[in-house]
Amino acid sequence: MVADLGRSTVPCLLLLLLLRPLCFLALPRDGTEVDDPYFQANQELDAEIEALQSPEDCRSARILLVMWDAPGDGLGSFIHTASSALAEGYYSNRTVIWAPHPLSLKTRYACPKEHQWRCFFLPLSDTCRFEDLTTQDVTDAYRYGFLDTSRIKYATQNRGNTAFYIPPPKYRHLPDPRRWWAAKILNRTVRVRPELARH
Repeated sequence: MVADLGRSTVPCLLLLLLLRPLCFLALPRDGTEVDDPYFQANQELDAEIEALQSPEDCRSARILLVMWDAPGDGLGSFIHTASSALAEGYYSNRTVIWAPHPLSLKTRYACPKEHQWRCFFLPLSDTCRFEDLTTQDVTDAYRYGFLDTSRIKYATQNRGNTAFYIPPPKYRHLPDPRRWWAAKILNRTVRVRPELARH
């Protein structure tokens, strides 16, 4: 499958596939020991993010909509935007989904031309996508998406960056909370499609 990708994309994906294990190295190993300070935290955070990203009803869920207005930027910027949005979504108790977005990166993998995150990675949410929003939802987001009270709100880079680098208060007692928090967010964000990961 890598052979089918555009030449400019191959080095990025190969580098990503090589570096992604560093997320696992950065994460404290899961253990069953009573004195493992990360064991319970890993389970709790995984469950929290999974619950946020898998709402039972997308039509009533609070949404954080990720906009991408830099199609010429590279894969690193793309991942950074998604990761910071996921951290912001956690802090604001919202499900994170992508708005339609084109990329300059090319691939022959079958994916929607308006949602090219799915060309490389699994969707941020398994139960809620932009296609699930109604026309009225999109209209409301356009009009009120910058308000905290809006059901559908736009992700902002400043808030996202702050959220990504500052672990939630309930986890700050851990030995290395900043590294753990960032690694957990990246590990949940960068889920390479199985079709690509095999190569």
